[in-house]
Amino acid sequence: QTLRVETSLDGSTWTLASDEPTGALALAGALREPLAVPVRTIVPDAPARYVRLSAPAFNAAAVTVYGPP
Repeated sequence: QTLRVETSLDGSTWTLASDEPTGALALAGALREPLAVPVRTIVPDAPARYVRLSAPAFNAAAVTVYGPP
């Protein structure tokens, strides 16, 4: 399975920003913070108003998206 991140300016037209295997992301997160197991993915700079995640193995309610200040 993969963690797929798509971005959009209008909520209708979506652009693929990242598509990574979840196993590698989960392992990296577990090594950094074993009690929380954060999964982090870096998305290239892209103008976006909306971010859509597709990751069947993860709970979307627990997602936090950070952008530049």
